[in-house]
Amino acid sequence: MNREKAVSVELSCSAGPVQVVLEAARPLLLDCSLGSSETPLNITWLRDGAVVSQSQTHWLLANGSLLISGWSEEGHAPAAVVGGYSCLSGGPSGTLSSRTLSLHLASMSRFLHDPEPQVVSAGGTARFECYVDGLPTPIITWEKDQTGLSEPLEPSRYISLPNGVLQILDVSTEDEGLYRCLAFNSARKRFSQEASLTVSPALSQDREVVIVAPPRNLTVVLGRPSVLECLAEGEPKPFVSWSRQDGKPISSDVIVLATNLVIPDTRRHHAGVYVCRANKPKTREFISSQAELRVLAPPVILQSPEPVTLSRGNTARFVCNSSGDPPPSLRWLKNGEPVKSNARVKTQSTGVLLINQLRLDDAGYYQCIAANSLGTACATASLSVIVREGLPSPPRHLSASPRSSTSALLTWDPPEYNSDQIIGFSVHYQRASGQTAMGTI
Repeated sequence: MNREKAVSVELSCSAGPVQVVLEAARPLLLDCSLGSSETPLNITWLRDGAVVSQSQTHWLLANGSLLISGWSEEGHAPAAVVGGYSCLSGGPSGTLSSRTLSLHLASMSRFLHDPEPQVVSAGGTARFECYVDGLPTPIITWEKDQTGLSEPLEPSRYISLPNGVLQILDVSTEDEGLYRCLAFNSARKRFSQEASLTVSPALSQDREVVIVAPPRNLTVVLGRPSVLECLAEGEPKPFVSWSRQDGKPISSDVIVLATNLVIPDTRRHHAGVYVCRANKPKTREFISSQAELRVLAPPVILQSPEPVTLSRGNTARFVCNSSGDPPPSLRWLKNGEPVKSNARVKTQSTGVLLINQLRLDDAGYYQCIAANSLGTACATASLSVIVREGLPSPPRHLSASPRSSTSALLTWDPPEYNSDQIIGFSVHYQRASGQTAMGTI
């Protein structure tokens, strides 16, 4: 497996990508980076909650990273690599868990909607539409008589929208022909069925304003493009304008393409109800249509829990708030494992964890995990429990190594808290015969 061509993604407990697409020639390298100041003793990788083992598609590297190849030498992509990946990083003070990254294989469906034949009066508007699903999101271009319509589209009466719609304004007989769309991504490319455009004689009489392609209610994931169409016809040609129902100005990053609104990078502030209005020139006659844009967003931690140091018997309180659409659910982990509620440990309300009558074994890393259908986010806080206020905490990084049949080397680092109060350490040990001896250092 070629690591040089790998796409590298870092899994942490902070913001980052919530999904990644595995492509044929590009392995995926996952790095576990959970931000602890301690050197991890071990790193464990999970796929859908189960431990990942070494295999032909999963390579556990010496530095703790995970290299994934979803494609065999025969070019087949086993479904065994698809799922939600996370890592656990264990250290002397406890275990940390990363956010979950959803892994998908590059793919493309057959066309779910093919363009349909059009008969349009000269001077009118033709509209072709095609739709295909895939990962990464397919790019759609158009052909006339199997010749590509190059960008920028000429004549400028041709409007190609990111949602797979081709509009031809003020059509004439030179626009007649067979139209089809080409969809492609890293998985494959597909051609739609061809659809004919026939141009009939112009309609000269005065005609009422009609919105032939009104805007549709739209649900878009944060960061994806949005398209709100508004195609109006009438004689004389109507004037089309846009507004927001709530009276706010339309954001300056929204592009007006002919009579359509295009948002290349949809954000939360774009959400709302948009109103398209088509006016008949030199009259007060108009017709309007509206549509709601909803923006889905993966979870974001708004308030992270704070690290605390408390003496035994006190109460620890962790607070975690998040946002997202759909609204995320919250759960708590201690050292990478779900927190179990009991008489001492309970969630007081959404995002609040209480630990009463603290014990020494309550110490460790606590994480809040916010999850919705688009992904997860997490935040971490440490809890240190000391015997009594002012007394030193336990020594850190204690290790013992044998030196001979009768001696051993003990090493440790000073306690994290109140180490200046220490005047000596006592070492307790037990001989193999079962007799107990005590020495003081």
